[in-house]
Amino acid sequence: MKKRLTAYLLALLMLGTSVPAAFATDGTETQPEDNGGGVGAADISTLYDEAASDGITFLSIDDIPANEEVIVAEVVEEDEHMGVHQNAAPPVMSPEREGRVRTLSEQEAEGTQIQNVKTTTNFVSYGAQLGKVVLRTSDGKNVYIGAAMKKLYNNFRSDVCKGTSSAVFKGDSKAIDALGVTYSLKGVDKKYYANICKEMGWLVYLCVDYDTPQMFYSNGWCYMGWGINGSTVRTELNPGYNAGFGTLSQRKTIQNQMNAKVDQIVKGAAKYPRAYDKLKYFHNWLCRNNVYNHKAANTSGYSQDVSGAPWSAAGALLSSSTKLQSPVCEGYARAFELLCHRVGITATVATGDVHMWSNLRYDHKWTGVDVTWDDGSSSAANDFNYEYFLVPCNGTYGHRLNDEYLAPYIAYPVLSKVSSWKELPFYDDMTWQKKGVQYVYQKGYMNGLTCVNFGVNRSITRAEVAVILYNIAGRPKVSYDNRFQDVPKDQWYTSAVLWAAKKGIVSGYKGKYMPNANITREQMAVILYNRAKRPVGTGDLYRFDDFDQIDSWAWDALEWATGRGILNGKSGGGQLRLDPLAGLTRGEAATILMNMKA
Repeated sequence: MKKRLTAYLLALLMLGTSVPAAFATDGTETQPEDNGGGVGAADISTLYDEAASDGITFLSIDDIPANEEVIVAEVVEEDEHMGVHQNAAPPVMSPEREGRVRTLSEQEAEGTQIQNVKTTTNFVSYGAQLGKVVLRTSDGKNVYIGAAMKKLYNNFRSDVCKGTSSAVFKGDSKAIDALGVTYSLKGVDKKYYANICKEMGWLVYLCVDYDTPQMFYSNGWCYMGWGINGSTVRTELNPGYNAGFGTLSQRKTIQNQMNAKVDQIVKGAAKYPRAYDKLKYFHNWLCRNNVYNHKAANTSGYSQDVSGAPWSAAGALLSSSTKLQSPVCEGYARAFELLCHRVGITATVATGDVHMWSNLRYDHKWTGVDVTWDDGSSSAANDFNYEYFLVPCNGTYGHRLNDEYLAPYIAYPVLSKVSSWKELPFYDDMTWQKKGVQYVYQKGYMNGLTCVNFGVNRSITRAEVAVILYNIAGRPKVSYDNRFQDVPKDQWYTSAVLWAAKKGIVSGYKGKYMPNANITREQMAVILYNRAKRPVGTGDLYRFDDFDQIDSWAWDALEWATGRGILNGKSGGGQLRLDPLAGLTRGEAATILMNMKA
């Protein structure tokens, strides 16, 4: 991975002329060695050294002792360009809103929203971690600037995600300027203002860049603009464009080609219901359709004159079908991240000093994928392996790098290698539901709403129940008839509903089945009762405090279901309730099917 060249738009009291400043390293990516240092899941602290310079360092607010003072860079509510241009009056701020010196304990007492992002549970992106960032000046002042950075990130990334209508994509300078953020630096020596603006802007840009792999057209080239009026400061970002992406027409062409290729790959992965197999499909596609770009990796300088394709998702996705250059590690990682995003898998690029790979969440764990090294950098179409496919992110057997400057990393839990299809791929928080979900998933009776979301708390519909029972029956062939007005041909549930109706398992109401209606607990009991050929029940329904809510047509079915332990009551508030009229969740349905040993 090359550190990227950037340029700053320098201004004091007004937005002025551009002064380029280069961030570059020599040398190429180095293959991981067995005696390297372990690394954790992608963490914003790995970007601090890349962004910080000129007397500014970054750290987390968690690293500041509770008795140390913290200056809070308050975000200023803004009118258009917020009074930061020359000749504009400074904004009026109440004393309680001005950036004043406060201790960390006072700040926390006022409810500053800085979430704990240093865990595998809460980590989502680099940008999500900006809320904790503090910068420290060389004179020892701690400045909490996380809120301003998070706002700039949110403004900028929300625009970038608009695709071809994005102001950044179109190069609309006025609209891009409006994405900036204004904040107060009262209490900070003014000699640091310009450096604070450019360093915080660069860190925000890196977070947007790494979190948005589809942003191929501005990989590694960005101008920072700032205005200063008293202690009030404004920071703006304005990405430049790499060679080959300079005109709007060029960017639209590449965007359309990349979208079409992503659609094609995702469609190919759709035949695999499990997240594990989709990940393997993406890994194999990238390996088979790319050859590592040694020429780009050995480029001594990284500037506007070098095409950004090898460092972007576009290079890894299009090099085999267009004239775009093939990828280096960053291109592989971004493409893998983009494909994961499209199927709902949480993924991010992870970066070290000389290399970049992908980390993703699988079954509540973080795990690593390094397509670069698995590809083998060979011209042979099938020359790849799985040495770095779904490996622990840290620890003795983790993905390692041989760079001595990678420490310290957050001590994430050691992640177990994903090797069994029986391991649930779903991110849902499950307690009592997990056993039932495991049962129906292994049996193939129920899949997730997506490959990573089962939807345990989502209501289940009458159509879904029919499909589950149809799956259990082996999906026998069914000829169409129009017995239900609301069950047309060729719907995903048509065969299942007609099969269940012909078997006497389900029935409709006034000529309709109501496939999209949420099923109630007593309706589920009746359907399963019909499927079991209506046996005699032994349950005592009078023990439930809400027995009087049971419809007469469901009484026998509920006696059977409760007597067999298929449907159980809910306790709470000193009562035992059956909740016969309540909607059934997907997690409850899975548990019922497990209890029934369907």
